[in-house]
Amino acid sequence: MKLSNKLMLLCIIALGTTGCSAVRGELVETGMTSAEASATSPLVDLEPEANEDGIIEIGSLAISEPFAFTAPEIFSGAVVSGTELYYNSPMIVTFVSPTCAVCIVEGPEIAQSAEDNPEVTFLVIHSGDTNESYQDYADTLGLYQENVIHVEDENGVIWKRFGITSTPSSLLVDADGRVSQSKGALELQGQEKATEVVLTGLG
Repeated sequence: MKLSNKLMLLCIIALGTTGCSAVRGELVETGMTSAEASATSPLVDLEPEANEDGIIEIGSLAISEPFAFTAPEIFSGAVVSGTELYYNSPMIVTFVSPTCAVCIVEGPEIAQSAEDNPEVTFLVIHSGDTNESYQDYADTLGLYQENVIHVEDENGVIWKRFGITSTPSSLLVDADGRVSQSKGALELQGQEKATEVVLTGLG
């Protein structure tokens, strides 16, 4: 691991243990393990419908309920509150797996978009492998910007909340809490468009 990445890891651990975060959307300690917290949150069945642009609309302000999850940050284990992040949008949520070749290509593009748009939170939700592989994914692809948060979805609970069936998939959340879902890689041009959309509004 490069020295800069080691320093970043130490920073993440320090932020997680102090309860203070440099990212938009704070890491929130709930007193429960992430598994216990997830088990207490009911799943929400969504019925998304594709609009004329091919974007799958999954709700408006009422969509906050699926974000009522907690999950561990992959480096520190600090509990991340989805609700806190939702109410501090704009945000782009990307579901990835380290075994997904397209996700590996997408990683540096997320990193570039995050660097170019510090006012947007980029939440990366990892599933399908081990915590070590998630850390390797983030480290290898340079996904360690201050506005990028990595969480582990060990049992696919968060996937189920949003009807995610393949990776990569993304959720776009604007400042008013409106949410759209996009399946497949956004690629750099799509990342740029997505940040523009969440900043100007989905309405």
